[in-house]
Parts: sequence; C-alpha cells; structure tokens
Amino acid sequence: MARKKTLRLKGIVEDLNVLEAFEKLQVNINLSSVDKKLQVIQVTSSLQDEGKTTVAVNLAYSYARKDKKVLVIDLDIRRPKVHRNFNQPNENGIVDYAAGKIGANQLIKKTNYNVDIILSGSKTPYPTKILESEKLAELINSLREKYDYIIVDTPPVSAVVDPLVVSSLCDGLLFVVEAERTKKSFVKESIKQLENINVNIIGLVLQSVRDKYSKYSYKYYYTDDQ
Repeated sequence: MARKKTLRLKGIVEDLNVLEAFEKLQVNINLSSVDKKLQVIQVTSSLQDEGKTTVAVNLAYSYARKDKKVLVIDLDIRRPKVHRNFNQPNENGIVDYAAGKIGANQLIKKTNYNVDIILSGSKTPYPTKILESEKLAELINSLREKYDYIIVDTPPVSAVVDPLVVSSLCDGLLFVVEAERTKKSFVKESIKQLENINVNIIGLVLQSVRDKYSKYSYKYYYTDDQ
C-alpha cells in the first residue's frame, strides 16, 4: 500500500487555523510560567524533520503579532533551517561571531514579519565547542535586555549533545513531536535525557500533519500528560 502523502508547513504561516493554534500555545506557555517569566525558549524534538523550526518561527511570529519584541536564534549549527524560513542567505551568523569575524551588531537581521533573527552562519567542524563557549552565553544574556522573547532553535535530542548544552542558556524548553510518525519510545528517551540534567520542560507540542482534506493543527501538552 502506498504511503499516504502529507503536507508539511514551512516558514511563517498566516492561515487562520495555524495563527489561532500558536496563540493558544502562547497562552499555555504564559500559564506555565507564573513563577518565572519564560523569556528564552528553546525548541527541540526527538528526530530530524519533526517541524521544530516551523514551530520556533511561528511561535516567534505569534509573539510579534502581539507587539512583542522577538528574536529567533538558529543554534542548529549542523543542519540550520531558520534562514530558509525567512528566505535569507545563511551568512554572518553565530559561527562567524564566535570566530571573531563579525561583531554583535552585525549578527541581528531584520525580517518582513517584525521578527529579528540570528542565523548559524558559516559551517564549522566544532559546533558543540561554539555552543559551550562563554562568548555565546554572554551574547544571549545581553540580548535578554533587548527582547521580550528569544526563541532558540536547536538540533534534535537523539542526534547530538548540542540541545543539552544549549538548555543551560534557556529558561524553558518546548518539545515538538510529529503525530503518527515519532515512536513513543524515542520521545520518552529524549525526555529522560532532558530531565536527567534538570531541563525545565514547558510542555510538548504535538504537530499534526495534514492531507488536502484536513486541517493542520498544533496541540500543547504538559509533560505530565504523557
């Protein structure tokens, strides 16, 4: 039997159903942070291609629509995708900044969606070293003073150690799961790795793919709901 074809959304999506889904996600994030503001939010998943970057950029756009000052940082240095979502060349990014090739003032790029972005930039054989650097930590701390929200796109947990390293720089983490694709065992193992280092997991975002006859949706779950 042929596999059922699905459509995956990419980039900023202005479909009303998707906009509403991300507004609900925003509300859930706010409700889960009554004790501490979640200003720097990490987005990851178990596997590649589960839609984490789509979630990251559309969550940022959702905040921007509420007149919040928002920044998206692409720290998936091995397989960067944020630049594609905004149709920009992946240059003058984090890797270049870490190497001293550009200054902090050259990092931030404007987009047509009232969302600022910092891209990954040049390729490097040492992505983890950059993510562990004091220079990156200092950069993110300084950006906290300029933005209401910073959304950080990171690699999948099952692929590399990078998202575990980045979690120490963030206030909380959203875990993206693609419905009807990701095995529950993968999700549980990834969550366990995050919990072992005391990552503040805000919740799970279940991304439902669609065919041409159905709606595209996002659902939010607290981690206790698994």
